[in-house]
Amino acid sequence: MTDYIAQKSKTAGATEKPATLARTENTTGATEYAHVFVTVHKVELVSADDQAFPVWANDAGRVVDLATLRDATGERLALLGGIPAPGVTGKKTYKRARITLGNSITFLKRGETSGKPTPIDDAVGRDDEGRRVLTVLIDRPRDLGNGKEDLILAFDRSAFVFADGRVTPSVREARGGISTDPARQESAMFVGTVSEATAGGDGPERVFALTPDAGARGENFLVWLRSSAPFYRADGKPSPALTDGARVAVRGRLQPSTKRILAESVAVLAEGEKPGDIASVTGTASNANSEGGTFTVAVKDTLRVDPAYAEITVTLGEGAVLRSVSGLPVTRDEFFTALKKAGAGEYAEAEGEYEPTTGVLTASRVRLAGTQDDKTPRETSLTALAKTVTEKSLTVTAPLVEWDGIVPPAAGKAWTVNTSVATICRDKDGKSITLADLMTAAKDPDNYAVHVVGTYSGGAISATRLELRPAPEKEVVAKKTVRGGKDSAKSDADMVKGGDGVKGSGGVETSEGKTDAKEAPKPEPSEAP
Repeated sequence: MTDYIAQKSKTAGATEKPATLARTENTTGATEYAHVFVTVHKVELVSADDQAFPVWANDAGRVVDLATLRDATGERLALLGGIPAPGVTGKKTYKRARITLGNSITFLKRGETSGKPTPIDDAVGRDDEGRRVLTVLIDRPRDLGNGKEDLILAFDRSAFVFADGRVTPSVREARGGISTDPARQESAMFVGTVSEATAGGDGPERVFALTPDAGARGENFLVWLRSSAPFYRADGKPSPALTDGARVAVRGRLQPSTKRILAESVAVLAEGEKPGDIASVTGTASNANSEGGTFTVAVKDTLRVDPAYAEITVTLGEGAVLRSVSGLPVTRDEFFTALKKAGAGEYAEAEGEYEPTTGVLTASRVRLAGTQDDKTPRETSLTALAKTVTEKSLTVTAPLVEWDGIVPPAAGKAWTVNTSVATICRDKDGKSITLADLMTAAKDPDNYAVHVVGTYSGGAISATRLELRPAPEKEVVAKKTVRGGKDSAKSDADMVKGGDGVKGSGGVETSEGKTDAKEAPKPEPSEAP
C-alpha cells in the first residue's frame, strides 16, 4: 500500500509527452535501509477487457537501488522506456499494470557493504519462468496510448511486509505532482539499431530513430544526440560512424519538451556484439589504485550482477579499453588521474566478467561519465588534412582521416580549428614546436596531416593540442597501356600522399579526376589522442 498521506493535496494530471514508464518510491518510515536492490524484468498493461500488452521487458533484468530514487528535494524517476508500443496505441482503457520482478530483494543497512537476498513471499504469484509478478491497480483507468499521459509505478518501502525471512513488496501507481524533468531522472541504457541517421542534421548535432533490441517490442523512438554528448566506438577503435543499420548503446533520459531520449552518450557497437550478455556496473568511483589497476564502485545501476554488494571492486583486465568523460581513449595513468579528480555528478561505467562470490568485476571496458548539457565543455579529436591555413587557425573539410568522441561533419562540410597561446604544438615525433612551424608544415598536405584535440562548439574547435602526423598514403591503381599490340600495366608511382581525396573510416571519396585511386591502409593511431 502506497503512502498517500503526503500526497493528499496532489491530483493526477496529463502531461503533453509520450507516456513514460518509470519507477519512484516513498520512503516514510523506511530510513533503516541504505540500499534496497530490486530486479525488474517486465511491465505489462492490462486493458478493461483483460488483454495484456507488454510495454517493457529485459530478460537479464535491470537492477536498481530504490534508495537512490529519493533525495533531499523529493522523488526521482528511473526510466524504463517510452510508449506507445505496438498494441498499446489506439483507444483502449487500461485498468491494471503487471510488474515482473526477480525472486528476491537485497536490503543493506547503513554501514553494511554486503548481504544475502531476501526471498519474495510465496503469496506473490509467478510467471511461466518462475519470476514474481505483482498486479498494480491503475488509480484512474485511462487510455495510456494517447501520448499525453505518464504511468509512474511507486515502490512504497514503508509498506513492505517482512515475515518468516521473506518480504512482500508494495507497488502502487504514484499520483500526480512528481516532476518528470530530466534532472529528476536516473539515466537508462537503450540498445538498438539506428535508422534515419541523416534526417536530423549533417554535423555532430543529430536526431535519429532507434529500434530497441528489447523493451518497446520493436517500436522506434527518437534520440537527440547533442554535440556535448560523447560519441565513440565501444571496442576502442577510432572513427565511429552514425549510419542506418548501425547498432548503438544509448545512455540517456526522457526530454519532455521534445518527446525524445536526450542522449548523454552513444557507443557504436561492433558487429554481433550483445552488450546485454556482459555484466556491467555504474556508480560513483573511489579507492583508485593505479598500481594495482583497481577501484571501487558504489553500486547505483547494474546488469547481470547479483545485487548482494553495496560496493563492487573493479579490476582492469588485460587490454581494457579506457575512456575519459569526453569519450576519448586515455592511457592507464591518465584514467586513474582523472578518476581521483572526479567531481560531483561524475561516475564510472565498467563492463566485464563478474565473480559473484567475491564481488569483483574484471573490466574489459571502463568509461568515466557525467551528466552532459549544452554548456559542458568536452574534448574531441580528429586527424585531417588542412584545407586552408592562416597564422592562428586552419580549416579541415570532411571526409576526415580519423576522428573520435564526436560525429564527423558530412562530406564537403568544413570545420574551423582555432588556436590560442595555450595551444600545445608538437611535430610528428612528439617534440614541441612553435605554432608558426606547425602551420607552415600544415600547408603541405602531401606530407603532413594535423591531429587536433580540443573542444567543439558551433562548427569550430578550440584546440588545446595540435600534432603533425604523416599524410595518409594512397595507392594508385596501375593503368593499362598498349605496347606493340600487347597490353601491359604501368604506374608512374606506386604510392602518393595527401591530396583532397583522402578518406577515413566511413568516409566518402570526393576528389575529382582521380577515380583510379583507392585508399591504402591508414597508419596505426597513437595510444592517446
